[in-house]
Amino acid sequence: MGSSLPTAPAAKPISLDELFERWEAETDPSGRTLSSWRGIMRDLKSFVGDKADDITRIAAEGIVGWKDKLVKANKAAATIARGYLGSAPALFRFAVANRLAASDPSQGIKVARKTKAGKKMLGYSGEEAARLLDLASNAS
Repeated sequence: MGSSLPTAPAAKPISLDELFERWEAETDPSGRTLSSWRGIMRDLKSFVGDKADDITRIAAEGIVGWKDKLVKANKAAATIARGYLGSAPALFRFAVANRLAASDPSQGIKVARKTKAGKKMLGYSGEEAARLLDLASNAS
């Protein structure tokens, strides 16, 4: 015997575009932020393909793949961290807070920043270091 209780209709999937529009309407970002984030969302949408039609289908592995693509494209680590990996979590946290998604697939995903040794990190010039080493060896 079947249940006579009505079933809840399936929630309509929300796309990245719709999520962005809802975020924009509620947060009223500056024109500069809006312009920058639109480009970032276009890039994410292009990367995730048809998963962009339903944000709940975007997994952490997809965000990592997107980050890896940006690294391979030689984007600066700071640009990836602050721009790309800064805007995506803000939107996904908005989705979670508004019960549009159960989790944030970008949570905890970071880009390793490359630090390059340079002359400005040296406390002494090459000549000064040689003199100090010479003095130290003569003192023994």
